[in-house]
Amino acid sequence: MADSVTQSVEQVDKITLRLMVDKENKKVVYAEAGKDFYDVLLSFLTLPLGTIARLVAEESNIEA
Repeated sequence: MADSVTQSVEQVDKITLRLMVDKENKKVVYAEAGKDFYDVLLSFLTLPLGTIARLVAEESNIEA
């Protein structure tokens, strides 16, 4: 019965973000991140920009 039990391996990717914070003013002074962070951040923009471009093209009075 122990042979029929499967083990699942969960792979977790970590994104490192280093911040320098001015605690007195509660503001971020400096931020440093790797390529993975920027890839994730910019991926959030791809769908909304595509949607905006499609809506503008549909509503535009300018003919191509």
